[in-house]
Amino acid sequence: MFLLTNNPVSPAGKVNPADIRSWLNNLFIFTLGVVSIYVVSVIGILEQPNHLISLKDFVPNVFVLGAITLYIFQGVQNLIRKFTNPN
Repeated sequence: MFLLTNNPVSPAGKVNPADIRSWLNNLFIFTLGVVSIYVVSVIGILEQPNHLISLKDFVPNVFVLGAITLYIFQGVQNLIRKFTNPN
């Protein structure tokens, strides 16, 4: 199986450098989703009428923390899948 590179995926139970690069690439792609959720959240707070900007506006809310939690879970799940899946 070939991912975004021309390097083959290693057999089950072993992870080669191509797998690690693929995993890091997947983490980067999913980071963009989490960052966009955070930015939209901050914009929503800042666009409220008569709102004064404070540092508390940039603290992630519960929705963003949930997205971060799912991001971490997905990253760990993806790495475990690379160890156990033969292709």
